[in-house]
Amino acid sequence: MNYQNLQAETSDGVATLRLNRPEVLNALNVPTALELVQALEALRRDKSIKLLVVTGAGRAFCAGGDIGEMQASARRFFRVGLSSLHRAIALLGHFPQPTIGAIRGPAVGAGMNLALACDLRIASDTLKFQQAFVHVGLTPDCGGTYWLPRLVGSARAAEFVLTGRDVLATEALSLGLVNQVVPDAELDAVAMAAARKLAALPRELLARQKRLLLAGQKNNLAVQLRAEKAAQFESARSAYAQARLLAFLAQRGR
Repeated sequence: MNYQNLQAETSDGVATLRLNRPEVLNALNVPTALELVQALEALRRDKSIKLLVVTGAGRAFCAGGDIGEMQASARRFFRVGLSSLHRAIALLGHFPQPTIGAIRGPAVGAGMNLALACDLRIASDTLKFQQAFVHVGLTPDCGGTYWLPRLVGSARAAEFVLTGRDVLATEALSLGLVNQVVPDAELDAVAMAAARKLAALPRELLARQKRLLLAGQKNNLAVQLRAEKAAQFESARSAYAQARLLAFLAQRGR
């Protein structure tokens, strides 16, 4: 499918979704928001996909909402654009297969929160996270007040939201906002290598892992234990698990 503001491609079970407005640091306008929803809905229906990589073209992941469009057409941006962005965040956060954010340069405001909606985040050493909303008199959107407290705790989340200060790569790694930091020139290769390594696993196994992690965000312990038991029974019956268990026993017996 062709998009104006995105690039979407699939290879060997790995889908890549790239924000493609590098001239404005991939700022999110209404057409981009609508295309994100369209692309994510199409990708989640694609049974060949085992893993999704989300990234940005050029030197930035995403500079957040397009300020120029906010000023020129505020009503359309905040009614149509924001509703679509929130739909896209929900689709990404509940994507049926694992997701990896490959993040370089600025990931600001809604751009930061788009990155946080991914399951794993690999960052360039040029990364700059910022909850920039307070600097323009706005409040967080696109899941910022959902993801941040879960990732860094309520006090640190409040600090980031209320001050809008920069969080650079080293600090983001130490706080668990990203899983790995690599030199900028290596980001795309490292992210794709990680994606392909995971995509070597069975699609159904990856989907079960993802479902359990999502369920654990809302279930109490008893309910989650039942979900884990059901998933484990299903996994243990698979040909993949049977082969891996036999291989493990053979290796241990040497």
